[in-house]
Amino acid sequence: MQPSYVFKASKAMANLCTEMDCNKDGILNEEFAFINAKHNRCKNFKTVTLRTYHPILRKTICLAKMEAEAESSENLEIFWKLLNEMLEEVNNQTGVRQVFGEYILQKCSSCEFHYKQSVHRHAKKVSERSADFINLAEGLLDALSISDFNVASSEIKDFIDNNAYHQQLNGWYKWWLQRKSHIFRAFKAENTPASNLAEIGHAKIASVGRAFMSLLEGLEKTQHSLSCKMLKYVCLIRDYRKVARGPQATNERLKNITLVVVSVLIVLHGVIGYPYPGDNASTEDLVKYYFCCLYTTREICGFLMLCHGIFVSVSTIERMKRRLGLRRRQNHNPTFLVQEKILELRSEGYANLDYRSMWRLLNSQYNLTVTQETVRLCLRAIDSVGVESRRRHRLHRRSYFNSGPNYLIHIDGYDKLRSYGIAIHGDIDGYSRRILWLKAGPSNNNPTYIAKFYLNFVKESRRIPRVVRADAGTKNVIVRDLQIALRFDHGDAMSELRSFSTGRSTGNQRIERLWRNLSESFTSFWRNTFAYLRDADIFCTAEPLHIECIRYCFLPLIRSQLQEFMETWNEHRVRRQRQIQAHTGVPNVLYFQPQMFGTFDYSFPLQCSVETLDELAVEYSEEWPIRGCSEEFLELIRYLTGEEPTLFLIPQDMNEALQNFCVLIYMCDSITGRI
Repeated sequence: MQPSYVFKASKAMANLCTEMDCNKDGILNEEFAFINAKHNRCKNFKTVTLRTYHPILRKTICLAKMEAEAESSENLEIFWKLLNEMLEEVNNQTGVRQVFGEYILQKCSSCEFHYKQSVHRHAKKVSERSADFINLAEGLLDALSISDFNVASSEIKDFIDNNAYHQQLNGWYKWWLQRKSHIFRAFKAENTPASNLAEIGHAKIASVGRAFMSLLEGLEKTQHSLSCKMLKYVCLIRDYRKVARGPQATNERLKNITLVVVSVLIVLHGVIGYPYPGDNASTEDLVKYYFCCLYTTREICGFLMLCHGIFVSVSTIERMKRRLGLRRRQNHNPTFLVQEKILELRSEGYANLDYRSMWRLLNSQYNLTVTQETVRLCLRAIDSVGVESRRRHRLHRRSYFNSGPNYLIHIDGYDKLRSYGIAIHGDIDGYSRRILWLKAGPSNNNPTYIAKFYLNFVKESRRIPRVVRADAGTKNVIVRDLQIALRFDHGDAMSELRSFSTGRSTGNQRIERLWRNLSESFTSFWRNTFAYLRDADIFCTAEPLHIECIRYCFLPLIRSQLQEFMETWNEHRVRRQRQIQAHTGVPNVLYFQPQMFGTFDYSFPLQCSVETLDELAVEYSEEWPIRGCSEEFLELIRYLTGEEPTLFLIPQDMNEALQNFCVLIYMCDSITGRI
């Protein structure tokens, strides 16, 4: 998504933008922001007000306000300095051309426009010589060099000094002269946007994930994002209409203004969904957990009966839900909160999710209550291009047959991030499409690592799958031997050697389809992130130390997101499709409640003790290294920092991981002499 922003000069101008959407011409398909920043526009009045327009709510909402009767010069200097740095990162109206085309430039109000407008207003004060005043003022604007500007400046200064309104005109002249680097062509930088510097800003402060952040801190975060070229700005103003300008402040309001910076940004805390209470939890806790996972009452009843041995009726669960206050209707979160969370999730790698997947993620993992229709409208408002491209997509599948849970499970490795030092390995049940494990680490070719995943799954379920399907190669030899050995005495038609099947990767259909879903909703974000670091010459794929730094900084975050993806996938509902014979429903329900669908679990009982599995794990498997890094690299971290690397805090978001990575890269390059 390429965010589009409309910058306006006042609340009245912001309301004009609301009117622009009344005709539904599609120009306001995304979230637009408006800032009203006035500095000494009237005596003792300085204020910055930030508003945003929500297409769903069809109105503007105040996000933050900074007011001061005697604001310190330091705060004002920081504020305008940050805005300067923001604008220097943006090419002159490039965003306007990209999104709306060349024709829209005719409707853009620039700094020069506001200057000319101010000139004509003040020319009325010298009506007898208004033409001379306008010519002299425009001479300042037309000057292309500093020397020409100085000549024009001395001429208009002489004119002002010899005029009866010289005091007012002198104040006007000094006000614009202080902003000469942004207004007059003789001083304007080549990459300065043609927009009003004193009245610009944007409404992405809440999406950086910092609760109770002040306006200045938010602008610092914004400037950091811009320096990474992660945002593009569009400065658009529709046909100019004459509206009232300048602050409309009453004496009573001026008396109440105090030295304070107030942040009223509402930021979601990103609380992961209701945690699993444990096998021995009370019935009420289990009902609450399964309700938060978006299961129906009958599905909850099935889980309690088949997985926990608790026999309760559907009506009992309904009464329990009412007593616990568990309801979805008429209990929805405000739309703007949902929109903020969607924007945050899209910035963290979920930009390609369809509205059903986003709805399930919000409800099950982030403790929000929202309808699919609301999510659909929000996604269409945020990313109409992406919605349209997904709507036109047509998926063609080959036929696939699987009788029940654990009838045939598929294991495979995913190598799209291997060039950056991160490998993914997964296992999926062919019948229910439930993900059995999804892991990320330094390698998915080491057979001892894969054997560890398999033994952990067998130990947790205490069952052996009927057949394991894998690609041919040495990476699966230990899993093959373990599966054949554990299935050797079961005596069915697929026991012994037939319990493990190998073939080409293209024939491993279920897991390959899972990799496609993973690529669309997860992997593409990380590939783009690492590719950006590589193209910016921050990261080199041929440097082993850089690969270790990637693993140390980003692997914990990737593992956390993979776990989140797996939980969301296992709780989503597989839709019924025309002309395709496939089982539909929730993967967890299909896997744990096969009796509800006329089948049964095809796994076989474990014929050895758990202690035997532990001995096999010690003999034939191996855990991934700590943080996915080699001992030599961890020793280097100890040498550079003087502290134990395993005690460092794990990054909680992308910004922290990037900061840690840049620091580590700099320290390693300083040792190797790369810088």
